[in-house]
Amino acid sequence: MAVIAVVALLHLGGIYALLRAFDIDVIPESARSIMAFDVELPRAPPPPPPPEPVPEPEGAAAPPAPKAEPIPKAAPLPKLVVKPDPPLPPAPAQGSETRSGAAEEGAGSGGGGIGSGTGSGGSGSEPGGGVAQKAVKIAGDIVDARDYSRSGSRARSGTSVTVYFTVGVDGVPRNCRVARPSGDPEADRITCRLIEQRFRYRPALDRDGKPVADTTGWRQSFLLNS
Repeated sequence: MAVIAVVALLHLGGIYALLRAFDIDVIPESARSIMAFDVELPRAPPPPPPPEPVPEPEGAAAPPAPKAEPIPKAAPLPKLVVKPDPPLPPAPAQGSETRSGAAEEGAGSGGGGIGSGTGSGGSGSEPGGGVAQKAVKIAGDIVDARDYSRSGSRARSGTSVTVYFTVGVDGVPRNCRVARPSGDPEADRITCRLIEQRFRYRPALDRDGKPVADTTGWRQSFLLNS
């Protein structure tokens, strides 16, 4: 229908142009200014359907992500806890012979020289007076780390050794023995040797004021490495 209408209009236009060419006025003057035509324009064809999307080609796999490396972190230094050593045993003559630390020969319950009595001191069968005054250290010390070997310094660092020995009537330590080791046997032996070489005591006294042998102890501590 649209095509027919267009063809009709083209024919009418051609006829009108021919009449005007011969100066023939077919439209009255009165109606010339108000004459109009309703022309139905052809409908536009529907838009073509959109093209189907072309699938994109599959791409290659992405390269593997770099492997995460942990950041090294220094562990904190462990805290070294040094347990205090137990107290030294009671002095001689303050209990039975197994508790008082008697060291010298004798069948009595005290400590001291040879005898068959119940006290301590020289020979005899009468009761002794025991130790009225303990031996007192008056000289000698162990304060130099160079007295010990450097090879075992790490093993004994922060430890201590407890030893017992007999102080004779001359004030010289003898018969040193280890009661609580430090973990370094060589350092323990050196400690006993230095005590017997360097330490000097005012001898113990009995109730009569006479010098007698006495058993005492010493704890040597080893400082922590700086």
